Amino acid sequence: VRMTRLAYSYAATVSARGLQKATSNVTFLVTGFLFGVLAGVGAYLMSQNPNNVYLKLGTSGTLAVVMRIRYLKLWKFTPAGLVTLAR
Repeated sequence: VRMTRLAYSYAATVSARGLQKATSNVTFLVTGFLFGVLAGVGAYLMSQNPNNVYLKLGTSGTLAVVMRIRYLKLWKFTPAGLVTLAR
């Protein structure tokens, strides 16, 4: 139950960050919302069957790689470092 709550919280955080950045760039809106929905669906699938972690793992892994690249490029902790640690 605790892991499910964390997974849903992670999905909500990713979606909220995409909506927050939407005023500056439509790409952030689309990708943030898309990854948030994928993380939410992955959390739901994981809550139904604890062994079904592939969508959640793929979503969080992809975000971790993208955010690490951004962090290394910009050397700013927020948001890239924060999302990487939240994963």
